Amino acid sequence: MIELQIESIRVNKIFQSRVVLLKDINSDRYLPIYIGNSEASAMAVKLEEFETKRPLTHDLICQIFELMGWKVTRIIVSKIENDVFYAKIIISKDNKTLDIDARPSDALNIAIRSKAPIFANEKVMNICAITIDPESGIPIIGNGKENSSKETPPSPLGNKELASLSSFEDFVESLDMKGIGNQKNEENDDLETTS
Repeated sequence: MIELQIESIRVNKIFQSRVVLLKDINSDRYLPIYIGNSEASAMAVKLEEFETKRPLTHDLICQIFELMGWKVTRIIVSKIENDVFYAKIIISKDNKTLDIDARPSDALNIAIRSKAPIFANEKVMNICAITIDPESGIPIIGNGKENSSKETPPSPLGNKELASLSSFEDFVESLDMKGIGNQKNEENDDLETTS
């Protein structure tokens, strides 16, 4: 598993849809994931520490976990299948652990609110992570030169994964990557929140 942190929420230049950009904490690899506008707004509200008059859905879920004695221990971006990312919310209580299937946008919103660490499966990172070429600024997809500190050979890709990668390359090329790594400066430009 590779630990990630939320670098920023960005806008796809072509479709004006939101993308959360997760950064590998041990390297310069990023994992971009499309999220819905309402989920992006819910994320932005919490990241920007805006106060809401009433709890949002993700706040409510975290309150329910807490009242029932469950703790969110981590979330995992577990796989990509047919261009769709899958995630798990891992909760624990006493000696029990449960894996809850979730959309990555919901899992990330829960992680932000519960201050749980964010992880991705190595295979997901090897297929979908991007690095930014320092000279050209062009995103490089997959297992590029800059891997995580724990070097692992890339796993062979099947025909379905290669077809998905082509769509994913188109998606990455449409991202506005200006100022990547300058989260504090760019975040306010990239985030749009609605109340």
